[in-house]
Amino acid sequence: MNRAMLRFLKIQAAFALVVLANFGIFMAYDSFSVLISSENGSLPEMKDKLAHILENPRDNDSPVILDHCKLPELDPWDPSIRYLLNSSFDPFENCTPARLVTKLEDGKLYTVGIGNDVECHYRCLYPVSDAASRPGEWEVIVNDTEVQCDVVETACYNLTIGNYHQIPEFDAMHAQVYRKGNATPPSNEPTSTRPPDVHIIILDAVSYSEIVRTMPKTRYVLRTYYDAVPFRHLNKIGHNSRPNGIALLLGKALHPIEKSPMSVGHESDFKNHSDCTEPIDKDQFIAYEFKKAGYTTMMSEDWAMGIFQWPDCVGFKKTPVDHTLKPFTMRLNIPDGSRLNDNLYSKMCRSCHVTQMEYLEDFIDKYPDEPKFSITWNTHTHDDINVPYSSDEYFYNFFKRNVNKFDNAYIFFMSDHGMHVGDMPHTTIGQIEIRNPFLYMTIPKSLRDDEHTQTMLRKNTKELITHYDLYATFIDILQSANASIPAPNVMKGTSIFKPLPQPRTCDRLGVPFDYCICDFEKTPLPNNAEPSRIAAEKMVKRINAVIKQEAMLAEKCEELALNENRTIQVQRFSKDGDITIYQLTFAVLPGDGMFLGYAGAKHNGSDVFILSDKFVRLGTYAKTAYCATKSSFAQFCHCKKQMKEDAESSREQKLIENLTNATIIVS
Repeated sequence: MNRAMLRFLKIQAAFALVVLANFGIFMAYDSFSVLISSENGSLPEMKDKLAHILENPRDNDSPVILDHCKLPELDPWDPSIRYLLNSSFDPFENCTPARLVTKLEDGKLYTVGIGNDVECHYRCLYPVSDAASRPGEWEVIVNDTEVQCDVVETACYNLTIGNYHQIPEFDAMHAQVYRKGNATPPSNEPTSTRPPDVHIIILDAVSYSEIVRTMPKTRYVLRTYYDAVPFRHLNKIGHNSRPNGIALLLGKALHPIEKSPMSVGHESDFKNHSDCTEPIDKDQFIAYEFKKAGYTTMMSEDWAMGIFQWPDCVGFKKTPVDHTLKPFTMRLNIPDGSRLNDNLYSKMCRSCHVTQMEYLEDFIDKYPDEPKFSITWNTHTHDDINVPYSSDEYFYNFFKRNVNKFDNAYIFFMSDHGMHVGDMPHTTIGQIEIRNPFLYMTIPKSLRDDEHTQTMLRKNTKELITHYDLYATFIDILQSANASIPAPNVMKGTSIFKPLPQPRTCDRLGVPFDYCICDFEKTPLPNNAEPSRIAAEKMVKRINAVIKQEAMLAEKCEELALNENRTIQVQRFSKDGDITIYQLTFAVLPGDGMFLGYAGAKHNGSDVFILSDKFVRLGTYAKTAYCATKSSFAQFCHCKKQMKEDAESSREQKLIENLTNATIIVS
């Protein structure tokens, strides 16, 4: 065979290989045609999906069971929970507001209706860290006194009484956003050419179903005036506010997910509890990212410890934002703060969320010429599923009044998790709602008619998402305005403005099975059906092991035992592989606390084992766990010495009642 012929044959062979390779790729592409049909996106989106499929073998050969997701369709007014709903709930019914004798208006302080025998003083409270604030010197109030700080305390004394400067006759707190210097007059430049504002407004412990049934007027104004987009399938990633808040605001996983039949295992992004024992000033806090991009930042929380300090953590050693209400809430939590609390809220027929929303509104007004980023975290909704009914009118008016101010803003109106407290978690519907916090998002007016943006958002509203995805969304907003901004080191989620990787299952998104909202087929079994007793006893044994190992619990908390006089509720999942999964709800003694957990067994009924690495406590436990308020494992505790109902213990009770149940990690 001559050399020319040999070269020709080699070329033909090479060509054939290329054709076969391309045919193979085409066949692979075609085999996923259902996933990447024209109904599911553009050609670039289809290529992204194909690349994801080829890079993720778990899609077709998952090493874990139940690695699929049917999203639930909940009825907010399900007949099984109607007895819990009270649309006329009003905590201030028949309340007559008291009169404050000091007021802060347009940055100036005034006294109102006091006689010559009363003298009023004020002082500023300055932020220092998550654990400290610095009080200024007391000064006499002269009407029109300019206040050069965000938080001011006032106290008025009757000069005819000999307790001057000891017990005030009237005292109060006021808040504003104090901007040093004058605001730059808004230019003729269109607002839309400046980076958009971003505002995160959180109502603690409110599920998607709860916002639907309790706040119709607020939803109306958001949908009608803002074209707000509801995300129905936000899944919490942890039991309480702290892990969900860290996912939302740091983009990180607080707790690991143990490897199990339902999970490949996921590590925590913190080693040796560094999230708590070390300052987080150098972490990827989302407000830092916006500050680096030129934004003015604000954060307000209505409880003193806050998301980064609870239960007994360092948090920020230096105030992380330009404006904060931290000194305000800290002042209300020192020993004599209860009087101030009463003066500001119960006596004024006023909820704490009003102070926060007024602070946010003032923040927006004081910086009309600068891009703004804010976090407003309110917990007034935390303890009762009916509280949002009474808040609907306020938020309706707030959003309607400020509609033009939000023309160039993203708003994330949302929650961290659903309701933990009361009877709701004991219902089947409540166990799903607790995992499904609400989210409504609005975008700048300039983007509301953008077809690509709207198409992507409409598609992603039907997807399972997490707080990790929202952190990624915040970064995406920054990078959309400035592509040179680098992404933080840890990015677990995907922006909801982009195609979301498929398939979306709880384990792939870093959601523990215990908190997964996916609707797996389950069959209710008779109470106490096997292997429920064996499984429940093993769960109690594991809880007791945590109590013995945890330093804050070992000497203070009783050893628990299964309450054999209470039934064990059992549901069996449909078979997946060679394991049968059971969901159990059981009670323990002392205290009759209720827990929910998951167990597995071989199909032959042997080898019962625990699948949960978290046990969810149903209902409140404030009175029985008062001695463990600083422990992340407080929900396991029944204090050996039960406290009396007296004034001395009321403050500790109130503290733990204000804290969400702790996430429990057991090994």
